[in-house]
Amino acid sequence: MDSKRLLVGTLVGAVVITGGGFLIFEVILGSYFEPRMIVVPREAPIVWAALLSGLSQGLLLTLVLGWAGDTSVVGGLKTAALVGFLIWFGADMILYGLFEYAMLSGALGDAVGAILQYGLAGAAIGAVSRQKAQPAAA
Repeated sequence: MDSKRLLVGTLVGAVVITGGGFLIFEVILGSYFEPRMIVVPREAPIVWAALLSGLSQGLLLTLVLGWAGDTSVVGGLKTAALVGFLIWFGADMILYGLFEYAMLSGALGDAVGAILQYGLAGAAIGAVSRQKAQPAAA
């Protein structure tokens, strides 16, 4: 993967991860998570930290999709959805097991929501990372 695809994939992934996360976890599933989470949201979010998180996750997905060779929309969706689930299932289970973090249904719901969030980001990254077919050598 060249540096242009890496940069574009990272930025597209960051936008979809950040925007999709807000849409999925705040707008669509907010009423599901509110009674199940035992965390206190900040009164004023630290936006730069959230943006750095999106860039980090966008870069991770772009690298994983590049390594896996999934440079299509469907391939990106499948691989990124699995990666997102595994990341957040692991993180949520350790937080659930060690801290007064959430109810089990909230932790599991978070991991399932990550399938949609990361799947959408992977599909977007796959769409912008598609390589044009090389002409056959004569």
